[in-house]
Amino acid sequence: MFFHRRQTKDEQKQRVMPRSSLDAIMSSVEPRTTPRRMASDIAREAVETAQARDMRMILMQGSIGCGKSTIAAEMQKLGSVEVVSADNYFVRDGVYKFRGDELWAAHAECQRKAGEILSNSANIVVVDNCNANNADVHQYISLANNKALVVRIVPRNQNEAIRCGNRSVHKVPQQSVMNTFKKMEALTGKNIITMDEKVIGL
Repeated sequence: MFFHRRQTKDEQKQRVMPRSSLDAIMSSVEPRTTPRRMASDIAREAVETAQARDMRMILMQGSIGCGKSTIAAEMQKLGSVEVVSADNYFVRDGVYKFRGDELWAAHAECQRKAGEILSNSANIVVVDNCNANNADVHQYISLANNKALVVRIVPRNQNEAIRCGNRSVHKVPQQSVMNTFKKMEALTGKNIITMDEKVIGL
């Protein structure tokens, strides 16, 4: 027969974690209420939300390599959606070569294409750029009567931003990746709705 020794009050106190310590630990744990989702699921919800609210434009927002183009491609598969991107300007004979001094021309061409789609069809336009801040998207949103759905995919920290940048097919220099990440801000406006999502594929 075995007998358990009764603990002293001091021993019992040592086994109880102070509430302040428990709170500190729990606050450091990443919340799981918003699990990472498949690109196809995000795409479907975004298009359905835009259609339900009579929005003709979806803005992808996020730093380099976070999964914007993957989701945009899934949206296009759903039909009644067309994707425009400033990156397409830098593709020549199937090869991407970025030229910083022509970035303004790339966005001008992207805006022109977005405007044509909005004017000549009933399709939703997906703007697949980084769209880092309000200044970057002003001209695009104005084409759609200042109404847009934003799919925001921003890395949680600098390390995650670098990991995203390293997998980009465009081989963007790390400094450019960090500059874009640091520029990120919430896109605001009376008729702007935002879906916050986690980075795709990490």
